[in-house]
Amino acid sequence: GSGAAGDLYFNTGSSKLKVFDGTAWQELGSATSTVGNVDPFGDSSGVALWQFDGNGDDVGGNHSGTPTNVVWSNTAKYGSNSGDFATNSGTIAISGTPKNSYPFSVSLWAQNNVDWDAVGTGAMNELFNANINGQRVSMGFVNTSGWVDGVTLMYGGTSHYAGHSEFMNQGGSTRWHHIVWSVAGNNDTDHQVWINGHPVFLKDESGGHGGSAGWNIGSNSQGGEHWDGRIDQVRFFNREITDDEALALYREGAESTAPVTTHCKLHYDFSDTNCYSGSGTTVNNL
Repeated sequence: GSGAAGDLYFNTGSSKLKVFDGTAWQELGSATSTVGNVDPFGDSSGVALWQFDGNGDDVGGNHSGTPTNVVWSNTAKYGSNSGDFATNSGTIAISGTPKNSYPFSVSLWAQNNVDWDAVGTGAMNELFNANINGQRVSMGFVNTSGWVDGVTLMYGGTSHYAGHSEFMNQGGSTRWHHIVWSVAGNNDTDHQVWINGHPVFLKDESGGHGGSAGWNIGSNSQGGEHWDGRIDQVRFFNREITDDEALALYREGAESTAPVTTHCKLHYDFSDTNCYSGSGTTVNNL
């Protein structure tokens, strides 16, 4: 489109039409959707977006991946396909280096072919493997004797952090779950994990992190420890993510701008002087 009000174009990243309203491009039917946007927060923090619509391409064009033994499943969270990494030990090798330092964040959707807390004794199923300043940083699910059994973040060469994920078993292999990792610094406890928009506590299980650093989706850098299931809509950011942003990514940017005010028993807005004058002890239910 030329940028004139009323212009339309088809967004192949999200399979939706966008219309120019005179100020900005808005997707028809869901004007606040950021599904196909590499930079959903509009601050240049979005580095790459892999949507897996039959390929390993980065929507931004800078870090497209090379799929090996990946089966393109028509069971997708968004778009036409997702990557099924269980068959034939699939992996996607990411081109280039999305970022070589901290902080960074990864957001993705995943399904599991087995119970989320039963990946196999002593095994780890990799969702994302990175190389940050020569160090291997990996994210996935682990089953190791004596450890918290579930979602795991391994980085810095000296620590493994794990958090419970039993609730994710509901729905089995047909249930998609949204997972976000946000890491501030090298082997730093200032990191966070959210599942379906909710923060998850991680326990430091210590221990060294072996293997090779490398950029892969669905496996480690050697093509092992492949994810036993499907992955879709993988995002990489060059900064930390906040609670509100993790929730927005879970909802794929479809945040409501209007508060729920009808059918409420109580509704308070302390910025509204009809509710609170700014002083005193009297508050009015709106």
